[in-house]
Amino acid sequence: MTTTVALHTSPTLHFSRSLPRSSTILLTILLMGLFFIAILLLATFYLCRAATFLNWRAHHIAEAKADREAKNRAKEEKAQRIKDAENAARERAEIMVKELENGCYCDCEVERCSCEGK
Repeated sequence: MTTTVALHTSPTLHFSRSLPRSSTILLTILLMGLFFIAILLLATFYLCRAATFLNWRAHHIAEAKADREAKNRAKEEKAQRIKDAENAARERAEIMVKELENGCYCDCEVERCSCEGK
């Protein structure tokens, strides 16, 4: 059953009046469903982009932290090597001083020792 509408009404009104009421309701539900699905797709897209960005950011932060730790470890190792070299030089100097006080001198690099008067 269709009804005619005067020409001064909008085409949408004419279209909806030319359909049975149940078809209009189904069409409205279908359009609302499509709109809802479009919104869900957009939301999913932006959530995925946000998750990707956050994952990239976390990875970037972890890399930066690992780089800082590696640099700090290298600095600590260098400081320890310098400290060990200073301690070894101090020990060699103490040995040389004791040997000179006793009148003996040993050159550890060439493994030569000489004692004066003993």
